[in-house]
This record gives sequence, C-alpha cells and structure tokens, in this order.
Amino acid sequence: MRFNCTLFAFLIIAIELLGACRNHSKKELLINSYQPFDRIDTGSQNTHTPILKNKLQIISTVTLSSEYSFEVQNEEHVNASDIALTLLYTADFLPDYNKQISIAYKQVSLTLEKDKEKETFNSNDPDAEYDPVSRFLHKIVSTPLTLSVSKNGEILNREACVSYSNEILHSLDGLNRQELEKIKSFLNIFSSPAFLEQSLKDQFSFIPLKKVKPGSRWEDSPNFNADLKLQGKTEYEVTGLEDSMVSVVSNTKITDIDSVAFIKGQAVSTSFSGNVKGKYKVDATRNLLQAMDITIKVEGEIYAGGQNIPVTIVSGRKIRNKYFASL
Repeated sequence: MRFNCTLFAFLIIAIELLGACRNHSKKELLINSYQPFDRIDTGSQNTHTPILKNKLQIISTVTLSSEYSFEVQNEEHVNASDIALTLLYTADFLPDYNKQISIAYKQVSLTLEKDKEKETFNSNDPDAEYDPVSRFLHKIVSTPLTLSVSKNGEILNREACVSYSNEILHSLDGLNRQELEKIKSFLNIFSSPAFLEQSLKDQFSFIPLKKVKPGSRWEDSPNFNADLKLQGKTEYEVTGLEDSMVSVVSNTKITDIDSVAFIKGQAVSTSFSGNVKGKYKVDATRNLLQAMDITIKVEGEIYAGGQNIPVTIVSGRKIRNKYFASL
C-alpha cells in the first residue's frame, strides 16, 4: 500500500510538472511565414538553389453582411445585403518569395433586402442567363483572376484587377443604368485592389511580429472606402495561445473629418464615426488565418439635396479557412 501511495504521489507530481512545462511552452510562440522552399547547397560559394516543394491552396468560406438604415423626411428606410462566397486561392511561391496567386470564386450567392422586400440571387442559378444579377454572379465564378503579389503583400499587377472588372462588365450587355450601378458597387468588393490586398494580407501574413505571447500588440491602418475618406487605426492584441493556435482581438475607431464625397457623380458632405471589432484564430506555424469574425458599426450624416440624412451602417465579415499543400 505504501508503494502504491508513493507511486500515486509521484504520478501526481509528474503530471503537475508536465502541465507546468506545457504551460511554460505556451507562454510564447514563434510566428513562421509559410515558405515552401528548401535551400540546397550546390557547392559553389554563397550559392543556394531554391527548390519548390509544393503549392498552397486555401478553400475559404466568406460571409459578408451589411445593413444601411437612413431617414428621409421622417421616414426610415432599410437596405441590407448578404453575400456568401466560396473561394479557392492557389498560391505558387516564386524563388524571390513573391507569389502568383489565382483567385477562383467557386460559388457566390447574394441576398438583397429593401424596405422588408427580399431578393436572392445565386451564381449556380440555371436561369442566370435571364436575370442580370445572377448572370453577374455567374460571370464572377467563371472568370479567373491571377495576381502577382510581393512578399510584403502588395499587388504588383494592379491592372489585372481593372481587366477583370472590364471583362465582367462587358459581358453584361442589356442592363439599364440602375441595374449597372447596383452591379458596379458589388463588383468593387470582388475586384478592388485595396480590398484584395487587405484580404491577401489577412490570409497569408496576418501577424507581423516574429514572436507573440498573451498581451502582444501591434497596429495597422485598414483600407476603407476611398471616396468617403474614412480614417482609422486598428489595434491588435494577442489574447491566448493554444498549441500552435494564436487568438487575437482587434479594435478600430473610425472617424471621418467632415469630408466631401462624390457618390454616383453627386457631391455630398459626410460625417461619420464608429468602430470595428474583430476576433481571429491564426496558425503560428505558418502564419495563416484560420478564422475571422468582424463586426462594424458606423453612424453619421450625409448632407444631400438640402437636408441632413442620418445614416447607420452595421456590417459583418466571417471567414473560415481550410488549407491544402500539394506537390
């Protein structure tokens, strides 16, 4: 019995020590960028040959939601949209650590609500040919976009975004002006270089630090709508480490310093303020985003047509990723 008690006590101590070591190992994590290269010495002095081991593919499920409420002549109006995307990113890493990234939209659905009336469109709709919005979504799915991206996340061939937009717009003949304006506003989501750069930065190099621990912080300037001249600074903080997974939260205060915007060719004065809150999961072994949940609330006024129009914008963004490395 004494031996059993001693053994039991030893096991308890061992488990406690193991737990302490495990907790100690999680106090700090190194952030490793995804680098699918081996450096092989060829025998020549200061010469190494980069060998491409694999390419990286990301299947990304994205949900974008937005609701605009505004008051005109004491009557409240609500416009809302929900976009569900399934994307396939394929990244070929080049010897200089730049990347060739092809973006293929596998499926897109769009729900529009205006004053409690809803319409839903889908890229896989068999009748897409007869509906301009569904035809637009189908064209997005069937049109590839390939970008050259620097190791710092900058798009080097920005003209590809313009060509991509033009190819889609030129295929949508027979639209009236109202339909075309509606589609153009959504096309900016899919083809804007600023939006794409931010998305790729989130996907491939979310954490800019070399190592992190709970309480680690950094700042960044997000990309907002250029016309509205929204300003803000995002503060990120690491809240926890679990195995190789890093939990991060963010907060952004948005301000708009009484700017003048041109919306649909008309000059309007705007004044906005609000905040963005985010939660993220990042794989530290590859610095690749696993999950993102963002909520945005902006309030302000638009001065147009001789009256001040109060506006509230509430939107969200959710991303879930799966990764595949292929030879």
